[in-house]
Amino acid sequence: MSKLYLINILILISIASTQLVFPNQENNQQDIDQQQENNQNLPEQRQKQQKKSFTPYGSVQFNFYYLSASKRHNANGDNENIGSFKEFTFNIFTDIWINPRINLFLSFNSLKHITAKSDSSIPNSPSKDNSETNIGDLNIGFKYAIIPRTNNKFINLDYGLIIGIPTGRSTSGQGTTIGGSNYTLPTGNGDFNFTIFEQFMMKFGVFYIFGDLGFNFRTNNNSFEYYIANYLGIKLFKEILSLDLGIKWLDGLNNGNRTNTSLALTHANNPEYLLLNPKLSVQINSISLQLGIFLGLIAKNTPSTTVLHFGVAYLY
Repeated sequence: MSKLYLINILILISIASTQLVFPNQENNQQDIDQQQENNQNLPEQRQKQQKKSFTPYGSVQFNFYYLSASKRHNANGDNENIGSFKEFTFNIFTDIWINPRINLFLSFNSLKHITAKSDSSIPNSPSKDNSETNIGDLNIGFKYAIIPRTNNKFINLDYGLIIGIPTGRSTSGQGTTIGGSNYTLPTGNGDFNFTIFEQFMMKFGVFYIFGDLGFNFRTNNNSFEYYIANYLGIKLFKEILSLDLGIKWLDGLNNGNRTNTSLALTHANNPEYLLLNPKLSVQINSISLQLGIFLGLIAKNTPSTTVLHFGVAYLY
């Protein structure tokens, strides 16, 4: 299946769903679009109390991501051996609706721990073990609800902006070598970036559709990126249990020529991937637990692995 064919499918799905909301409307960060998909359901819980007045509400979330890889997908999509690579990320996400139309949010990769180990049984393994522990990048943003949150229960349509701040280190882990070539173990992208996005949700009884379209303007000689994500979900047992299946396409425009030195091609320039993201959420009162995985179907300039996610959220 060609890349163009896949892009067309995803665009048609997104446009069709959006047209059900308004006929004329059209995780840059992976963690942001997933967390905000969770948060789209929060207004429904508050609307019963806010028919005449609005009380600010939001969430605080703690997310854990883990990946382990022995290969990476190069710029051609081929697998290359990289020894033993592991990355653990602890992310903090918080958001607040300050009025029925405006939501402010922050996402911070407050800790990244990365290890690269030599394995003599694997060709092209690092010459020696190396590790890096540091903070990651910070994202702040806002979104504007076209339909005020107090006036509807079935349709959400939002537009927003994310500002990516390179608080992580893009050159960390220097000294990692394979075959005489030097690599890094970055904890951040190393560039300021600005993402404009549209998000929508429609609810049909216990079923719902969530969509996310975005364009990321990267700096520091990195290519611009766009992404399209769609989720189908169902809520069961009086909305205590949620099951979701998401698909996300992200691609770089190849208009920046920064050289990729990342060992596992994390935080790379010109990434390209098609992901499946099944997940499960359990909500009891104000506490929500989430468990999910990210499965790569097509990938270039990314690790060859499955990413595991576990999250805990407090909804207020």
